[in-house]
Amino acid sequence: MNADNKTPSDDTQNTADASRRRALIKAGLAAAPLMATLKAQSAFATGSTHNCVHISAFASLARANMQLSRTVDSSGTCYSHGYWKNHGSSTQKAAIFLTPVLQSSCASTPTAGFAAVSPKTDVLACKTLQQVLSMSGNSDKVVALARHTVGMYLTALNFPGDALYDETEVKAMWYGLVGAGSWQPAGSSIPLSLDQTMAYFNYIFDGTTPPAGMF
Repeated sequence: MNADNKTPSDDTQNTADASRRRALIKAGLAAAPLMATLKAQSAFATGSTHNCVHISAFASLARANMQLSRTVDSSGTCYSHGYWKNHGSSTQKAAIFLTPVLQSSCASTPTAGFAAVSPKTDVLACKTLQQVLSMSGNSDKVVALARHTVGMYLTALNFPGDALYDETEVKAMWYGLVGAGSWQPAGSSIPLSLDQTMAYFNYIFDGTTPPAGMF
């Protein structure tokens, strides 16, 4: 049938078919897991494949079983401790991570300004930022947290105004988790534990989905 031989019912049917196709496509996009969306957004934000989403938004996402249909803003730069281990200023990374009680007890100054607020941090005494980044293993959760803290801190220093977290937020996380055992991120009304925070880092840097019910 050519265009001249079409009937009004043909046009009506074509319009209905097109409408149904658009509805199906829209529904499919809305139901898609957000994880892929975050990866696509973060590629523009950081030049990497990290899921650069703020932890307050991630907690909401996790409570929805990683299936929110709305877009979560991933604006902000995030680089992992693994990146900073091999990149960045050697002068910056020569700073002592924890401010010692006696400056003379450590080989060098200056410090990054993080305090040793718990005996659990003794293993980090006098360590430079580079040495913290080079510590291995995840069995010691304080050491694992320290590596992420240093990575976030260096990101804040090197990307002021664009980093996912500024220095104040990084220090609030460290003091809260090491001191009180929890912290309350900006924009969140719910305190997060060390295990929840580590699950967050595992997600943004490794793409590991948190266990169901953790949040």
